[in-house]
Amino acid sequence: MVVDRVWVDTPYPCPPKVMVKALVALVKPLPAFDHVSVGFPGYVRHDKVLTAPEFGNDLWRGFDLAEALKAKFGKPVRLLNDADMQGFAAIDGQGLELAVTLGTGVGTGLFRDGELMPHLELARHPVHGGKNYNQYLGKKALKKIGKKRWNGRV
Repeated sequence: MVVDRVWVDTPYPCPPKVMVKALVALVKPLPAFDHVSVGFPGYVRHDKVLTAPEFGNDLWRGFDLAEALKAKFGKPVRLLNDADMQGFAAIDGQGLELAVTLGTGVGTGLFRDGELMPHLELARHPVHGGKNYNQYLGKKALKKIGKKRWNGRV
């Protein structure tokens, strides 16, 4: 690590212009950099956002976040689903590996021999009582039922 982790709360509501502004502010105090990698909480393909359930699909569908950030930073930008991005940091790179992240929702990244497989967005699949994984195990569920019951669910 070159610097300690920098953390800011995601603004809500968060249309694309608000997100870009927040990311520019987040990066401002950091040292010089050569490229940008962004993990985004939604379905991403070819550096464009296809879905953004937490931010509003209608606002984000088709938004080229990588291009918008490239214009702001003047550096190359790569965009991936946030769980896929985090998975790259956690996998061994051998065999079939599933990285699962727990946060606002439930993220997954599937890898085979270190190669990222197509994103499945499993968090939207039903799991229990008519709820999907995000509703059953996400941050809202943790706050509602408490850590002990939530841990039992996990």
